[in-house]
Amino acid sequence: MKQARAATFVALLFGTDTYTDSPTENTWAGGRRRWLGVALGAAIAVGAAAPAHAENDCDPNSASGECECEVGGLPEITCEDRLFSGRLLWICEPDPLPSGDRALIVVLHGGAGNPKQFLDDEGGCRLAQLGQRDGFVVVLPKGTRPNVPGFPHWDDCREDNELTGTWGSDPDHIGYIQDLIDAAVAGTGIFNGIDIAASRVYVTGKSNGAIMAYRAATEMPVGTSTTRPAGIAAIAGNQPENSDCTPDPPSSSDPDPIDVLIMNGTDDPIMPYGGGCVEPDADGIFIESDLCNRAEEDDSDTGKVLPTELVAGDTDGDESTLGIWMQRVNGCDTSGSTLPFEDVDTTDGPENGETSSTVDVTTYRGCTDGAEVKLYKVTDGGHWTPGTGNACRTVAQVDFNCTNEDIDGMSEIWDFFQARELSDDFEDWQGQGGIPGPWDDWEPGHPHSSRLHSSTGAAMADGSSKGLMAQLDPAKHAYVVEEDIGDVKSYRARFWLGPEHATDPVEMANGEKFNLMLGQNSANVWTFALVLNQNGTTAAPDFQVFVQTWEDDATYFATQKISLGSSERLIEIRWRAASTSSSSDGYVCVTDVMAYRESGKHYCQTGLENDGKAIDKVSLGAVSGLDTNTNGKLHIDDFDSFTF
Repeated sequence: MKQARAATFVALLFGTDTYTDSPTENTWAGGRRRWLGVALGAAIAVGAAAPAHAENDCDPNSASGECECEVGGLPEITCEDRLFSGRLLWICEPDPLPSGDRALIVVLHGGAGNPKQFLDDEGGCRLAQLGQRDGFVVVLPKGTRPNVPGFPHWDDCREDNELTGTWGSDPDHIGYIQDLIDAAVAGTGIFNGIDIAASRVYVTGKSNGAIMAYRAATEMPVGTSTTRPAGIAAIAGNQPENSDCTPDPPSSSDPDPIDVLIMNGTDDPIMPYGGGCVEPDADGIFIESDLCNRAEEDDSDTGKVLPTELVAGDTDGDESTLGIWMQRVNGCDTSGSTLPFEDVDTTDGPENGETSSTVDVTTYRGCTDGAEVKLYKVTDGGHWTPGTGNACRTVAQVDFNCTNEDIDGMSEIWDFFQARELSDDFEDWQGQGGIPGPWDDWEPGHPHSSRLHSSTGAAMADGSSKGLMAQLDPAKHAYVVEEDIGDVKSYRARFWLGPEHATDPVEMANGEKFNLMLGQNSANVWTFALVLNQNGTTAAPDFQVFVQTWEDDATYFATQKISLGSSERLIEIRWRAASTSSSSDGYVCVTDVMAYRESGKHYCQTGLENDGKAIDKVSLGAVSGLDTNTNGKLHIDDFDSFTF
């Protein structure tokens, strides 16, 4: 009886339309306008820059087997539908495809969603275009629901959920995803000619797809496979309270440590942040209830999920989603460091935008095998991925509440997935003949490295006790150096910078500047320089940062300048070489990370012909070009970098 009611509930939302599994026929057969991922843990909106998804030509009602992704500010890409093991999926591969091992991101739609809808309305195009820019592949498989046609879903292990509960081996969703990943790594079938690195496979999902991502991290590899995702990102999804997956809940010994990102809204009416029931009533309205299985109303039981955040008194870490992945699986330090993003959009909260939603990100480190766990707490955020421009919407009688617009969720996820190669908080001090350092892979820059210190006064990141301090002197440059990076063709670094931090801040006359970070190839040819500039008076300074870069023919370019204000800021530089000698798709960007969606806080120089450039050596501190009136102390903290 309950199964029949479940089908009736689906019909209320979708009519009697069915969704085909044939390439170029990926539309609702009955011609109805799309419903944006509605029922029972449904998924909507992942990571498009608001409201740019309106520019995409990916209408799920179209019979076209191609989807043109055209989110503003990123290079365009065409995604195509293909069949894998008899089931439809969509694949977005950069053109031209860069040489070398590429990253693969598997994207799992939410309940009642589908891949093309995810591309069109849920930020999939945003992720695909990041792939075009940075050279990774995106694949979007489609779930199934055997006894409810036209209602794609993932078997996400909710034992007490009748729509996604125990299905046995038909269909074997985890096996299907494993086979897909194995084919990608082997370069066979639809992945022929694409080099995917087994160590660079990631899984992300929303709602029902998010819970499925947890399952992938728990159970993979399966069968004879040896490939497991290197990281997962779960959006609007919590760990099931009652799971039919093994282990339940995941333990510290099984599975192995893995990078995990969790991005949940505290005002999500579908996936409760504080845990509990995921349940609609007979009219399709999701409600809070202590009793998920309301037999007297004959409604489908959609199961319970654990709370997102740690539960007081839970010393084992098995009573919350964060506890399972941060504490039990990864064995991280439980304190974490929290950073608040700036409240760029003050009208993206409840009460139809009369209040504001905000985002804090807490990073947990000290994990086993170098893993990392991040929690994005979206206060007053609804069942949406931040940055998708969906405002405060009701979809198919379901109130999804509001979309945070302070961050771009997809960019945050891609940044998290990229392999971290160097990380230094400058906490350790190893004096050696009066010369400080080294810190991890850094070595002192000469000849005046004695002017470098690991200083408590330079600590800026949350939880930091020391940072790097460089005493400024126009005649005595002082910096640290990392060498033999490998002549990489892409490079991204983030660190805290505080020109006016603590006592004895940087002093510079108007118009003075110097290079505080320099990237060079193995022949010591300059690739980029991050510059600190002073645009105010000595009494009222206006410190700015910008990036200089060079093409193969030594043509010089510079980004616009970002004003730092008087507080310390988290700065990012991102550089990439052109994909081929005949291409002009190289770029360099500089960003004020905690306010990057605010005007004037993110600038890029694109269209670079710089295929011959590379990064093998990076210098950081008072590197070069200090002017006569420059003095004081430069403070830097919590540096991390990687190639992508």
